[in-house]
Amino acid sequence: MKKPHSQKASTAIDSLHSTSTASQCQRLLAALEQGPVTTFDARDNLNIVCPAARILDLKGVGHEITKTPVALADRDGRLHRGIARYVLLRHAQEVNRGRR
Repeated sequence: MKKPHSQKASTAIDSLHSTSTASQCQRLLAALEQGPVTTFDARDNLNIVCPAARILDLKGVGHEITKTPVALADRDGRLHRGIARYVLLRHAQEVNRGRR
């Protein structure tokens, strides 16, 4: 996961301690705007225990996000297969514009 550079991303990371659904969605969306995010990234860097639920929330409001399973080592070096790697394809506004 790339480090956030935008003001929006910085604001989202500032709210890292909040566990509200809205704050988690904001942090995850800001991170996705910077590049792909894995389940490990979301848990370790964004304080999101269940990233799949937040992805469903973001998709529910119209964001187009893909998921690809990847093999990754955890922070203890153990390999896990099928870890989700999420990519934001289009924001909800862009998706909705395309449906008109």
